[in-house]
Parts: sequence; C-alpha cells; structure tokens
Amino acid sequence: RWRSTADGSYRWFLGRATAVRDAAGRIGQWHGTTTDIHDQRRLRDDLESSQRRLALALESGGLGMWHSEAPFRGAIANEACKRHYGLDPSDEFGPDGWLEQVHPDDRAGAVQAIAESTQTGRPLDLRYRVAGRDGVDRYVRVAARVTLDDEGRPRRLDGVTIDLSAERERAEVFARAADFARLLSESSELLSSSLDYQQTLANLTRLVVPRMADWCAIDLADGEGRLKRLAVAHVDPAKVALAHELSRRWPPDPARDPSHRVLRGGAAELVEEVPDELLASLALDDEHLAVLRSLGLRSWMIVPLVARQRRLGVLILVNEARSRSFTRDDLACAEDLARRAGMAIDNASLLAESERARNEAESMLLVNRSVAGELDRDRLLQTVTDAGVRATGAQFGAFFYNDMDEKGGKYLLYALSGAPRSAFDQFPLPRATALFGPTFRGEGVIRSGDIHRDPRYGRNSYGGMPAGHLPVVSYLAVPVRSRNGEVLGGLFFGHGEPDRFSEHHERLAVGIADQAAVAADNVRLFQGERAARLALASHAEDLGRANSELEQFAYIASHDLQEPLRTVTQFLDLLGMRYGERLDDRGRQYMRYASDSASRMYDLINDLLGFSRLKRREELQDVALGVIAAEVVQDLAAQVAATSARVEIGALPTVPGEGPKLRQLLQNLIGNALKFHGERPPVVFIDSAADGSGWTITVRDNGIGIEEQHHERVFEVFQRLHGREQYPGNGIGLAVCKKIVEQHGGRIWVESGSGTGASFRFTLPRGGQESTSP
Repeated sequence: RWRSTADGSYRWFLGRATAVRDAAGRIGQWHGTTTDIHDQRRLRDDLESSQRRLALALESGGLGMWHSEAPFRGAIANEACKRHYGLDPSDEFGPDGWLEQVHPDDRAGAVQAIAESTQTGRPLDLRYRVAGRDGVDRYVRVAARVTLDDEGRPRRLDGVTIDLSAERERAEVFARAADFARLLSESSELLSSSLDYQQTLANLTRLVVPRMADWCAIDLADGEGRLKRLAVAHVDPAKVALAHELSRRWPPDPARDPSHRVLRGGAAELVEEVPDELLASLALDDEHLAVLRSLGLRSWMIVPLVARQRRLGVLILVNEARSRSFTRDDLACAEDLARRAGMAIDNASLLAESERARNEAESMLLVNRSVAGELDRDRLLQTVTDAGVRATGAQFGAFFYNDMDEKGGKYLLYALSGAPRSAFDQFPLPRATALFGPTFRGEGVIRSGDIHRDPRYGRNSYGGMPAGHLPVVSYLAVPVRSRNGEVLGGLFFGHGEPDRFSEHHERLAVGIADQAAVAADNVRLFQGERAARLALASHAEDLGRANSELEQFAYIASHDLQEPLRTVTQFLDLLGMRYGERLDDRGRQYMRYASDSASRMYDLINDLLGFSRLKRREELQDVALGVIAAEVVQDLAAQVAATSARVEIGALPTVPGEGPKLRQLLQNLIGNALKFHGERPPVVFIDSAADGSGWTITVRDNGIGIEEQHHERVFEVFQRLHGREQYPGNGIGLAVCKKIVEQHGGRIWVESGSGTGASFRFTLPRGGQESTSP
C-alpha cells in the first residue's frame, strides 16, 4: 500500500516482479508490474465486514447458516447450524450425517422438499423434528434460496436453520392452557349435568382422554380406605379391558400402591419419567412386571379427590412413551380438575344422602302409621315384612318371630312377602346355623352382596342352599329386639342378583326392625294387659264373693258365739247370786275369772264384727274433723278426768269422708293416747297441715312411745306390745284406723321412740275448708 505525495491518501496496489539471474545465479534485473487494486481491496474488506456482521446477526438470532451445491449432497454449515442438529463443530454435515438427525417420521418429507427445491429452483421452507446426537429433541425450521446458473438451472443452495423448540414449546404451552381451560369448562358443565356421579365420572374420563392423557382412571375409596376402580378410559378402547383385567388379576397392595399412598397422605404425586425400577417395585410377580413394561408408561400423575377436607378417591392420568412427559403445569390443571370432580361427588353424595334421609323418614313414617295401631300380631308381622320388602327393594322377605308354646318350648312363626307360603312348605324352619344364628341371638346386622361366597354359608348338612329354595344371592338380616333387649326374632330379605343391598337399605331395615320391635312390644303389652284385666275382673269377682261370704260368716259366727256367751254370763250371774255365799274366796275368784273372760270374749266378737263391716262404703259427705274431735274428747271425758289429761285441738279441716268411720278413727287414736301414758298425766295435741292436694292430721302424745322396730307391726290385727294387765284392749284398734284411712285414699304411720311419746299421722284428701277447734 502506497501513500500519494499529492494528497497524503493511501491506495492499494498489487505489485508482481520476477528476478533475472546471470550465469552465476546472481540477480541482475527485476521485471515487474503494478496493478491498482484499491477498489477490489475495498470490496473485499466490505464483504468481510458484511460477513462478520452477518455471522454476528446469525449468532445473536440463534440462526445456523449453510450452503450446498445443487443437487444437495451435503453442506457447509456453521457451528450454530450443527448445534441445531446435535452435532459437534468438527462433525461433517454430509447428507447421511444430516439425515440421521431428522426424526424418522419426518425424514421422507424433508428429503422430498429439498429435492423439489433443487429441481425447480423454488425457495425451500420446511419444519421437522430433530432427534439430535446429543440426546436433545428439537424442532427446526430450514429456509433456503436457490441460485441459478446462466442457463437457469439450480446451481447452489444458501440457507439458514432456526431452532423453534422454545417457540414451539411456548405455543404448545399456550395451546395446552387454552385446551385445559376448555377442558375445565366442559368438565364443569359435565359434572353439573347429572346427579348420577358414577356415570358422570365415567364420562369425565372419556373427556380427558386423549386431550390431556393417554390413560385416565378414577378410583373411589370404600368405607375401609381401599380404592375401587370406578371408571377408566384409554386412547385405544381395546386397552380398557386390559386395565380392568390388571386390577382383577393383580389387586394393588395398599402398602406399596402409589394411589393408596396419595389417598392416605392427601398430596398429589407427579412422576415425569417412569423408571423401570419403579415398575419393578410395584409389580407383584414377574408376569405382572412384564405386563407393566409392555404398557410403555412414560409419565403419570395421581391427584386426590377432596371435598370438605375428606379424601374421596384419586384421579389417575398416564402418558405412554409416544407422548410427552407431564409437567407441573399439567399437575396444576389435574388438581383443578380433581377439585371439581371431588365437589361433584360430594354434592351428589349430599343430595343423595338428603334424598335417602327423606325417603327413610317417609318410609319410617309410613311403617309407623301402618303398625302404630295394629294390635293383631299376625297382621303386624305381615305389615312389617311387606314394608321392608318395599323399602329395601328386595324380591322377597320374611319375619321369623320367636315364641313360646304352652310347654315352654320355642317355635317360630313367620310372615312371608314376595313369595307364596308354599315356597317354604317343603323346608324346615331356620335353625341357629352359622348364618342364621347371629340374627336370632341379636348379634347385629348381616349384609352380603353374594351369600354363596360368604364363609358362613354352606356349613349345614346339605352344604348350601337346598334344591327348590328361593334364589337368594344378595342377603340382608336384621335382629328385632324388644325394649328390654330380648330378641323377638329377625327380618330377612333376599334378592336373586348380587350387590343389591347397600348401607342405605341396611339403615332402612334397622329402622323398620326398631318399629317392629316397638309395635310387637305394644301387642304383647296389650295382650298381657287384656289378660291381666280379665284375670283381675275374675279375681275381683271371686274376692267380692269371698268377702260377702266372709261377712255373712262373721255375722253368723258372732251371732252364734254371742248366744252361748250370753248363756254363760247369765248362769255365772245366777250362780253368783244363789251360791255366792257358799263359795270360799278361791271359788269367788274363779267366778270373776270366768265372768271377765266371757266379757272379753264378747268385746272381741263385737270388735271382729265391726272390723269386717268396715268394708261397707257409704256416700261421702263433708266432715268437719274439728267438730268430731271435740265430740270424741267429750265422749272420753271420764277417761280424761281419771288420768288428769290435757287435750288440745288445733285447726282441723273439713274433708270428704264417712263421718262414723272418721269418728272411730279419731276415737281410737285419742283413746290410745290417753291409755298408753306413763307416770305423768297425758298431754294430747291434735292438729293438721296442708300437704299438696291433701291434709296431714297429727295426734301427738307424751306417753310411753313405741320402739322403731314395732312401727309397722302395731297396725296389724291382734298385735299387742303390752300385757292386758298393764294396758287393756284386743290389739285391733290401730288395724281399724289403718283400714279407715286407706278407704279414704290416705296412709297412716307413726313416729316415735321408747319413752318419747308418739305422733300418729295420717293423710286425707282436700275437699273442704279449714276450721277451728271448739
């Protein structure tokens, strides 16, 4: 490069020279040329600068650059282009090396597009998947223009490659998000379209496949926390049967099964890539493991179905090897879907439970109305059995009722519904077998979906169900207990199809059994009460007859006894008058003994006759007890004076009663108070107190008192606590008092101790005004 002396600028020249040598080989001359290449050099510099800028732009944009002679047999590519194909910078970009990286399903289309472009000269623009040698899957766009020669034939291809993986992934994410939104919207509409959640959830699995997963299954938890498959769907409907077969042949072990783990813990589980070690840990045997491997499982999600903090089951989503792995975004969508499904299950369950409760209440009300007034046992049993068959949906039902024969042996009466009674004519009545015994012993409800598979079934002599028996498969038995816990019998229901009785039917049967027990108790009470009334009426008739005969006997006996006593007394008097002076002192003493005995006998006969006549009832009248008490004290004036007694009468009421009997009551009590006194003069108080709906009358004294162990005995006939020498009497006075009080609807008792006086209290009903003693 030389600088011009004129303006000081530089200019590029190309100088070439050839040396001329002499015979000795020494350079003697130079022959050369100079060429002005300034413009060419500037063009080259501009081109290099442009290429650098292009490379920088390609690098900044992540673009690869390549060019190839036509027809395409390989290309010259930059490092970025090679990276798009998972190649190292040193790898050749030949036709084989390039094509090997293209996804097998896209190779034919790529080769055809390049061939058409090189043949026709049209620009190339295609997209295909690349399974790079570095193990990374990409999505690449290839764009190229064809350069034609002077004759218009394709001579060269210049192109770029663009890695669209991120863009494609974003587009797929957006597309999936939009599809998820549509899926959630459609699922919400689906889940709210029906109250039959089992069919709805089955439809949901088919909605999810293949839009979200290759497999979709829904398992619901039973009452024991074990999962049962409700529905399953697959992109290939033929594989649905395989899923059911897997569950049947290899039931999952709850301890190792991931679905049960999610159900117990409540946290969703995402496995982005399913390793073979995981399949091996879940397999129950080698054959099971081979089947699991054949499914080609790539990724799965297991999400709990939750509502009101209760885990109802799980939603299972699986992708196979041909599909992509699930991501956290997929899991979030699955959890949203599971929440909606859980709420749908819960809402349907709540509504169904409410409906069942209403039906149960209506059924119980109908049963109650049917049996409430039924007092005939046979009709009652039939009504209850018919109601149970209707409520449970059974094909037939029976009520076996424990009863006792006249000899005390048990036998069974039964009512039958849904089948003729002749269906049991050829069979013996149920015995306490392993199946029937628990019901007749009241050990609880027995419900079986298939009685033939029940371990208690078939343990009788003929090893199962006898020929000609009703075709029972589903079985439900409920004991019927009375109020006191006695097992009255049992309700038995059957159906010819399996799994026909649910917990709902069990509750209904238990409720009907309770109603039946109450009604049966009522029947027994009614029958027992009726028998008791008849027995009581008969007893009353016998008692009345006996009392009449006794009264007649007492009258006759007293009359017949009084006549000889009068004769004895008269002859004793005559004997004393005529021969008294001839008798010595001992003889006259014997005469007194005989006369006193006859007199006591006469008094005793009169007391007995009076006691027996107390049963006669007179019309009640208002009786002023204060007036009667004053009259009694007046009648006992001689005894009062003889003992220097003091009798005080307080305020006494007027009561409904029989005057003569109440007079005798007060006379006996006041007379005893005057009789049974010690050295001190007797003091007697008579007063009353209101007591609820009646009166309590008290006769209190300061006499010798009565020891506590004798408080009941003194009211018995002929019971004396002292000899006649101390205190005269026949021991019948207080018995008379007790009978009079009881006839007036009251009771009498004594409060006393030895030497502390006695307080006799008795109650009488209200019926008059309180009065004051005279």
